[in-house]
Amino acid sequence: MTLPLALNVASGEGAELDTKTPVLSGVDDDLRGDYQTTPMIRVLSGHAAEAPGDVADLGLADCEKRLHPGLAQGAAWIDVFRSNNSPGGTYCFTTTKGRVGAFSIESAGPDQVLPDSVILSVVLWQ
Repeated sequence: MTLPLALNVASGEGAELDTKTPVLSGVDDDLRGDYQTTPMIRVLSGHAAEAPGDVADLGLADCEKRLHPGLAQGAAWIDVFRSNNSPGGTYCFTTTKGRVGAFSIESAGPDQVLPDSVILSVVLWQ
């Protein structure tokens, strides 16, 4: 899945994952690119937690253990780039309708200095 990034603004569209097939949408989306200061991914449900390994290595129970129940205070913000300035990381999250999923940040580009998109591998359960 590719999320758009627009320099100095929040993206106008994000990934809606509570539909039969994931779509890019401007409303009710679950994951959205944001590049107001640095490339970020906003998890609109507010529920996200870093997980070890790759998205393919995780199961529903792994993510449920990492995610905190209850109300979230706004969106969760996840940096696209790691401390070594390369894209990466795996995160468990919930969608705005309560489904549990995980994503790995695969790449950002095509220009890594000023990327205009971030590519994710995503899995959803429930």
